[in-house]
Amino acid sequence: MRFSIFTPTHKPTYIGEAFETLLAQTFTDWEWVIVPNGTAVIPEAIARHPQVRVVRAPDELAVKGVGALKRFACEHCQGELFVELDHDDLLTPDALQVIDARAAATNAGFLYSDFTNFRADHSCQIFMASHGWESYPFNWQDKRYTAMRAFETDASALHQIFYAPNHVRVWSREAYFKAGGHDPELHVVDDHDLICRTYLVGAHFEYIPKCLYLYRLLENEDNTYLRFNADIQRMQQEVSNKYVYRLIAEWCRRNNLPMLDLGGAHNSPAGFKSVDLVNADVNCDIRKGLPFPDNSVGCIRAYDFLEHMPHCADSSCDHGASGGLLCTVGLMNEIYRVLVPGGWLVSRTPSTDGRGAFQDPTHISFWNQNSFWYYTNREQAIYVRGIQCRFQDTRLWQGFPTDWHKEHNILYVFADLVALKGQRQPGFIKI
Repeated sequence: MRFSIFTPTHKPTYIGEAFETLLAQTFTDWEWVIVPNGTAVIPEAIARHPQVRVVRAPDELAVKGVGALKRFACEHCQGELFVELDHDDLLTPDALQVIDARAAATNAGFLYSDFTNFRADHSCQIFMASHGWESYPFNWQDKRYTAMRAFETDASALHQIFYAPNHVRVWSREAYFKAGGHDPELHVVDDHDLICRTYLVGAHFEYIPKCLYLYRLLENEDNTYLRFNADIQRMQQEVSNKYVYRLIAEWCRRNNLPMLDLGGAHNSPAGFKSVDLVNADVNCDIRKGLPFPDNSVGCIRAYDFLEHMPHCADSSCDHGASGGLLCTVGLMNEIYRVLVPGGWLVSRTPSTDGRGAFQDPTHISFWNQNSFWYYTNREQAIYVRGIQCRFQDTRLWQGFPTDWHKEHNILYVFADLVALKGQRQPGFIKI
């Protein structure tokens, strides 16, 4: 068996239409595993079809939610590739054919495609171009739709549910179980969580730049992402916080990009090359620049480091352009220079909103959340001469690293920035 399509359902109102798109597939080696829960009843014409298996979920799984139901469904799949199909959605007739060919050619553990979100009148939801989304016309069954172009696979897209791979989503059997399958404790963000784990176990991700999936927008805001929006907003952030730094490291590994730890002669994390004056993997005076070529580094870590770089002396400061020592603006330009497009600066710096910024006599520059506006927001950057870098403030917040820091009011600003160098970037860009 090549394909197992899996579909939990609590309300199979449109399941007949989903079934019609399976019957229309040009690739016919498939089974459909349907998992009804609650009072859901599958029409006999579907349930008795030789390629359909209806496996009713135990009551305790239905109570847990969709993560448990999807895991249960996949445990009953017999195919080599698992295709997720919601009970009210549609596949294009060539979907399985295209997926089969791409999976065979690449041995991918996970595949995903472009998609369209359509309403009853066949109008489509179009996501904002200001957040990196692209769209194109898509014709199906003599009707005109608008397809959304998915993002390429990288840490920026994967750690945020809004830009992570959408439908169609396909796992190889091996990759699915290696990643641990759907988390049965998650009633939302179950796919996002599993996608992150699938990437982290090393599965090859294959993007198919073609619309293969039609997602139905229901009336009365009855879609799951609307009914459970508050939970999704909160829990997707938990998924992001849990995986983001591991996703960055895995992206760097896959692309053979070094990760640097500035001032990291002591306690540099695994996987990073320490850069410091002495006793580091790379010994240098960072104030004179980083000894790496342009566009060559995937991630730079600056924990408890930026505050040791001098602030600009005055408005005439050339930020190290004439060969002098770099100030903070010069350092941010230098970090930007060596990062690849989409490369990350992850930083942690004592904030002026707490005691830590000023209490240490070795600190010679001072930072808070607003300090990073000058590298991420056009409105502020235009007022500082010499800023050449352009970053997206992907993650910017303040907090206490430990209870000890909280007890002593040593607040830190955390800034995870992505280098903008002409690439298509998921998320809002302000500079």
